[in-house]
Amino acid sequence: MTYVLLALSIVFSSLGSTALPGIYSRKNAGKRGQSELYALCRQTGLLLFWTVYYFAFDLSFDLRILPYCLIIALGYISCFYVVDAMACGPVSLTSLILSLSLVSSTFWGFFFWDTKVNAVSLTGIALVVVSLWLSLHKGKEKTPINRKWILYVLIFFVGNSAYTIAQRAQQAKWHGEHRGQMMFFGLILALVGAAIFYLVRRRKGFDKIPPKTTLVPFAASVINGLFNLFLMILATLPIS
Repeated sequence: MTYVLLALSIVFSSLGSTALPGIYSRKNAGKRGQSELYALCRQTGLLLFWTVYYFAFDLSFDLRILPYCLIIALGYISCFYVVDAMACGPVSLTSLILSLSLVSSTFWGFFFWDTKVNAVSLTGIALVVVSLWLSLHKGKEKTPINRKWILYVLIFFVGNSAYTIAQRAQQAKWHGEHRGQMMFFGLILALVGAAIFYLVRRRKGFDKIPPKTTLVPFAASVINGLFNLFLMILATLPIS
C-alpha cells in the first residue's frame, strides 16, 4: 500500500505541478492574464475538493492547526508564479525546481527529523541529480534564464518548500488527524489571495483566453488534491 501511494504521488506530482501548467502556458503563450486566471481556477477547484473531504471525512477543528493553515495558504499563493516562470524562462528547469520544492520535506527530514536514509530516498535523490543535469545540459532549453524568472522561482520554491514541510510536520505530530481542517481553511485563505491576485493584475488589462483552456487548471486541482492527500497519508506510514 505504501509503495502504491508513493508511485501515484510521483505520477500525480508530475501531472499536476509540471505537465498541466506547461500545457496551459504553451496554449496561452504571450497572453496577459494567463497566470492569474490559472491561479483563480486552480484554487477554486482545490477548495471544492477539500471542502468535500473535510465535511465528508474530517469535520474537526483545533485552534492549534491554524498556523499550519496559514503556511498552507502562503505556499499555494507562492505557486501563483509557476505559470509566470514557465512563460518567461526555461520550462524544464522551472519544472525541476518545482519538483525539488515538493521533495524538500525529505531533505529537511534528514537534518531535523532524524529520518533514516533508505532505498526510496536514495533513488529519489539520484533522479533529482539526473534531472538537474538534463535541465542544465546545453541545447535543452532555448529560453534563457533572466532576473524576472529567478524572482518567480525563488518565490514559489521557498513558499512551496515551507508548505510541504509544514504539511508533513502537522500530519506526523497529530498522527494523521485534522488534515481536512488544515487544507480546508488554508485553501479558503489561498482562494482569497488568488482573487486579489487576479483583480489587482486585471487593472493592467488581460487578453482573451480560450474558455476550454480553463479546464486545465481545474483538472490540475483534482490531481493536486489527490497528490496532497497521498502525501499526508504517507507521512503517517513507515517506508523501509
